[in-house]
Amino acid sequence: MILKIVNTILFTFLFLFAGFAQPGNDDCVNAVEICVNQVYAGTTVGATLENCFSTNPNGCADDNTPCFTPRATVWYKFTTNANGGAVTVNFTNVVVNQVVNQGKALQAVIVESDVVCEGGNYNYFGACQNNGLTDFSIAPTGPLAPNKTYYIQVNGSAVPPGEINPAEVTFDISIAGAGVELLPIAVSIATKKTVICQREDVSVDVTTTNCFSNPMFEWYYNGILVSEELNFSTAILSESGFLYLKANCGATACPSVAFSDSIYFDVTPINADAGPDLLLQLGEAATINGSGTGVPTWTPVTGLNFDNTFTPSASPDVSTTYFLLVVNGLCSMTDEMNITIKSGIDIPEAFTPNGDFNNDVWEIGFIDQYLNNQVTIFDRSGQVVFSVVGYNNGNNVWDGTYKGNPVPASTYFYVIDLRDKATSNEENVYRGSVTVLR
Repeated sequence: MILKIVNTILFTFLFLFAGFAQPGNDDCVNAVEICVNQVYAGTTVGATLENCFSTNPNGCADDNTPCFTPRATVWYKFTTNANGGAVTVNFTNVVVNQVVNQGKALQAVIVESDVVCEGGNYNYFGACQNNGLTDFSIAPTGPLAPNKTYYIQVNGSAVPPGEINPAEVTFDISIAGAGVELLPIAVSIATKKTVICQREDVSVDVTTTNCFSNPMFEWYYNGILVSEELNFSTAILSESGFLYLKANCGATACPSVAFSDSIYFDVTPINADAGPDLLLQLGEAATINGSGTGVPTWTPVTGLNFDNTFTPSASPDVSTTYFLLVVNGLCSMTDEMNITIKSGIDIPEAFTPNGDFNNDVWEIGFIDQYLNNQVTIFDRSGQVVFSVVGYNNGNNVWDGTYKGNPVPASTYFYVIDLRDKATSNEENVYRGSVTVLR
């Protein structure tokens, strides 16, 4: 007997001072969603102790009920199926902590609200359970509406009268009935065209049975998840294969899954890439780096050595846009690229002849296109420090020396005559300055 009393006192001490955490579903907004054929462990231990009606005649925003005075309230919710109907909420394994000055029962009621979790808009279904000392059930008096969310308000009571604190109760909660039973669901997919070209977008129609208004879709192609959109685009398919749909037709916490049959798509690969744009000097030739799947044709053919290869050599006289058409069976695709013709030369404003093999010579862009060019360089006093015919950025190039000796770091002046036309044509003569940095 002494041992029993000690154990009772010890249990009471631990319960009062162990610092039990507040349940996550202590308010309506965080109600735990419960599903048919599942059992959920619940507790009012640590739930809000405030008596809303003692501080606010209208009660708290969510803890509001005519059935009982909310003191330690936790919340649950459920959604009816497409048919609606009878529902029963079962409380089992009810254990009331026998603590001095605390209530000794569990209370519960089913709630509907046009404004979610707004106490002033609640409607109550069925009788309130006000004295749940052991296992009990609550049920609405009539069938519930289809596809609608209802709430269950559970409270630790302050009865019998005179108890100071609400009851601290642990319990299991579950739900059953025709209104929440999982209905047989089905999903099917169909399309009017299964032989398609790569990147071709054809519609895939979806039909569902007993699927709620916001289903979640997973599209699988050759067994790999490729999309989670409601509408599937065949434009993402790059090879032939099988498509099927997995549809989650239940609420987030109460999944109900269906799979469609597969559709086989015969996809003809097709691709056309005309390659990057090019900048060429007049008279310069370059290879167009096109690619694709199929037979290529370039237009226009002007300036190309071939029009039926992905990588023709191009040397147009004027800036030109080239179009690549690729055909594979009944499928085709086009792309384009631009070649811009730049006349003249690119003249650097400075270079660094310091022997590090980086920018050590004055490299004039495109000058090798003008074989008879003449380049002359002067210092500030007007003395010629370099002059050559046929400047080519190779063996005929200025390396920042004069008579084999490095020139001082300074600004020098040049005259470049391309000499591809009459020397009197000033468009072919360039004058300016270049800085030698060391």
